[in-house]
Amino acid sequence: MSQFSGKCDCADHFCMIGPGDHTEEEINKEIARTDFYIYHEDKQHRLDIHSYKDLVPYFPYIIAVGCFNGEKGRQTIVFSSRSWVDREEEDHLTWVLEDAKKEYRRCKRKKIPFDIDACLARMSTFNADIKREVVKRVAEKGDKADIKGLHFPHYDKWDRAMLAQEMSRVGYNDFEISRWVYQGRDYNWRKEEE
Repeated sequence: MSQFSGKCDCADHFCMIGPGDHTEEEINKEIARTDFYIYHEDKQHRLDIHSYKDLVPYFPYIIAVGCFNGEKGRQTIVFSSRSWVDREEEDHLTWVLEDAKKEYRRCKRKKIPFDIDACLARMSTFNADIKREVVKRVAEKGDKADIKGLHFPHYDKWDRAMLAQEMSRVGYNDFEISRWVYQGRDYNWRKEEE
């Protein structure tokens, strides 16, 4: 399992499968015979990946489809639309949001005021600050509350920090790292052609 997502992801496929450690040179040979695509908005987009450095930002992405053409000696890999870390974080935030909305609807049905502290008391204290923000949004917007802009700190501290460290090691600057790892979570793919 990969250190970047805890799943069998891109890093796992290229860096860890097979006997022994693979050098960047060996990985570059594998990349040279691979066509990369990503699903985005229900379409496949070709990615411009020609070296280990180009591949690193996709390390936490799950390989959705992979195939090999024996005659041409080439393989095709299609990544999921978003990294596993981003998907897992969104699922966790959505679970918290739905839990808060459930309490909001219960209060509305019983015609009692929605109490932020009472709602939080029913939740675990893990990531209490983020949960408080979600519950505040539900108190303000009711069923129209969302999770936009919210992120759990442990995903940044561990999973994204490891990706940022590897990107720095292979030569990405701070701006590129920030754009890929922390800011462009929903649109952090580079397309070559549509």
